Amino acid sequence: MAHHLQCIIGLRQGLDAGDVPVLGRERLLARMSRSAVVAYVETDYFGGAGTQAAAVWRDGVLAWGPEKASPGPINGALRLLGARAREGTDEFESVGLHRFRSNEDWLDGGEATRAASA
Repeated sequence: MAHHLQCIIGLRQGLDAGDVPVLGRERLLARMSRSAVVAYVETDYFGGAGTQAAAVWRDGVLAWGPEKASPGPINGALRLLGARAREGTDEFESVGLHRFRSNEDWLDGGEATRAASA
């Protein structure tokens, strides 16, 4: 799990994927994957309807994806990272990603979502 945390720390220290052009993002993820398997995931939902996209890089190359569908690709990417669903949940919820509703929420550790639901 420590290898996955390297990627999370990098994102939480100010790397906003939306600021990185797509080709640059792919190069960055490929470079990061030389030391750890890396997944790029995104969602586009409004009012419960939408899509997911995901891709996985390993050893500096794209290893899986990109996949886009509704629902599913994020769970597939998480399984490739070693995540396992707990009983009654999927991988997305089991690793805690359900707590984040936006990039801003991810960067502040989910504080906005927790405050809104309080």
